[in-house]
Amino acid sequence: MSLATCMRLLLLVLTLVGDQAIFAQSPIKLDVGAKLPSLQGQTLDDKEIILPDAAAGRISLVIFTFSKAAGDRSRVWQDHFVKSFPEAATPEAGAAQNSRITSYSVAMLSDAPGFVRGMIRSAMRKGTPPALRSRTITVLTDSKPWKQRVEMSNDKDDYLFLLDTKGQVVWIYHGEFGDKPDQELKAKITELLSGQKK
Repeated sequence: MSLATCMRLLLLVLTLVGDQAIFAQSPIKLDVGAKLPSLQGQTLDDKEIILPDAAAGRISLVIFTFSKAAGDRSRVWQDHFVKSFPEAATPEAGAAQNSRITSYSVAMLSDAPGFVRGMIRSAMRKGTPPALRSRTITVLTDSKPWKQRVEMSNDKDDYLFLLDTKGQVVWIYHGEFGDKPDQELKAKITELLSGQKK
């Protein structure tokens, strides 16, 4: 084998290895059927939480936000969710053991300067009803992988993922609150709840 051929083979191997490394580091799109990757954050009542573990055994709505505007809009989704499914219990200790459904709003704060993150959390806490503080999570780790996973196209949009009891995505929506997606969400949750009774 000539030196030129060896060099070409070596270059090919290095290219393939490099491509595999890049592929391994690229976040997989969070699509229907995928399991939510582990996400650690802190609730507004100052408790560490890991999703989807905290929601294990429950149907859960997870709303990702990447800006203040999106965070404000997520409250509309949360308010409608709570009104539609009052059985949804908080994930903290002492919550009803038979609750089959819950929700979380996840605020990704890594794009905010470090010195203002505490102020953002404080403002969020003041503006969030006590019943929702344990279901509102702030995440300070790099948000870039999550932007790729949810295919973020507009940071003012909310990115909604409905998870089944095993943490797998069964419904996706991104955008502002609207009657049509709200009805779709309710129908999917009702379907999942009905399936649990069988």
